[in-house]
Amino acid sequence: MTILILLGTAGLLGWFMQAKKGRTGAAWGILSLGLLVVWWCIYYAAMSSASPATINTADGKLGLDLAVALTGGGLLFLVFWSLPKKGNAQ
Repeated sequence: MTILILLGTAGLLGWFMQAKKGRTGAAWGILSLGLLVVWWCIYYAAMSSASPATINTADGKLGLDLAVALTGGGLLFLVFWSLPKKGNAQ
């Protein structure tokens, strides 16, 4: 489930860059996936050291996945949104 959530989030970010910004969506999707995996590892390390019993349950892993998708994906969306359209002189 972790891979599906991260791939879905990266796919949506890549689609946004392709459709709305005129940039190569696949490259931005792969970049997003790499950053989300790093974000997931940081969250996992923090949660497993703070509450190992929670992270070992299915609900704990799903919560971790959703937290990474929403916070990491949201932050990447804001960064990507601030980029100018391709070919725009601004």
